[in-house]
Amino acid sequence: MKIALIQPNLDEHGNQKQAYGSIKRPPETGFAVLSSWANEFSKQEHETKVFDPNRSIEDITEEASQYDILGLTDWFSNHRNSIKIARAVKSLNPQTRIVFGGPNVSMIPQLVLNNHPYVDFVVQRDGEESLVGLIEGRNPKDIPNLWYRGIDGNPTFSFPKFTDLKKMPLWDFSRHENAEERLKEYLEAQNSGLDPWIFPPLALFSFRGCMKAIREGVCSYCTSSEEQGRALPPEKLWQQIRHLNQTYGAEIFYMADDIFPISSRRIKQITEARPEGVKARIRAYGYLPDMAEMTQKDLEQMAQNLNRIGVFNLFFGSEHYDPLVLSGMNKRGVSVEETARMRQSLN
Repeated sequence: MKIALIQPNLDEHGNQKQAYGSIKRPPETGFAVLSSWANEFSKQEHETKVFDPNRSIEDITEEASQYDILGLTDWFSNHRNSIKIARAVKSLNPQTRIVFGGPNVSMIPQLVLNNHPYVDFVVQRDGEESLVGLIEGRNPKDIPNLWYRGIDGNPTFSFPKFTDLKKMPLWDFSRHENAEERLKEYLEAQNSGLDPWIFPPLALFSFRGCMKAIREGVCSYCTSSEEQGRALPPEKLWQQIRHLNQTYGAEIFYMADDIFPISSRRIKQITEARPEGVKARIRAYGYLPDMAEMTQKDLEQMAQNLNRIGVFNLFFGSEHYDPLVLSGMNKRGVSVEETARMRQSLN
């Protein structure tokens, strides 16, 4: 069984600007997680290759058509390229099973299956167990988080299942094509001591699900928040960071959690679990309304713990200060004064 995975580069959107100086990106964490999980838990012998997205689409489609399964990560920003690759691979080899996953198709699985007959499956949200099921050739109805065409040809969903993060194996980029070359610019930017915005950092995760959505409901404009939380044990988080330190010399990370400081208790646990000698500089997201409710003493303690963890850049989205607008968003507001207090306390 041969599995190919790819996150295509961005579609051509004119002069679209990037958050970082370089338009390139390091190897994809999501595929490293998926392939490590499949290697750990699948009973079916298989090999996985994560394609370098910087190859031409023609080269990618020609080689990918020789695989049994092709998985594509679909964002709104690379949807056209994802569709182009899927269509071309299916035309070259109708036996290749085309599987879409990612934040874009997770919101529109039925639409994708109805509009694109060459797409066989759509994975909605957690993909670890779905990939294992596809590798082992199970009946689609027995594979979690999977959209497929039923007997009547209509899109059908199997059943939801969340990945048990306590079982998460350590992952790396050993199955990524040209991983060393793709890490080169990241490591050069990291080791130069220059502006860390030059190149995208490696992505990590410590929590799946949005704590705001869990506690207060999903924001009305949001398309991706999950109301079920799953936490990676703090010890496993640090084991993973140490593994990346030792394997690649990687030290700068982006925490891809919806909200990293979900509670003072969680941050304290991560702080206390940090082993000696591990190296980490981390960007992460916070949530202003929760932190605004903290006392000054607790807020300062949170700031100290975030600093010990290695967080050097914490993002916040205040979004608006009008109560009526915030109510329409299903979001609590924070005053300008409280925003300034937190910014000063966390500096």
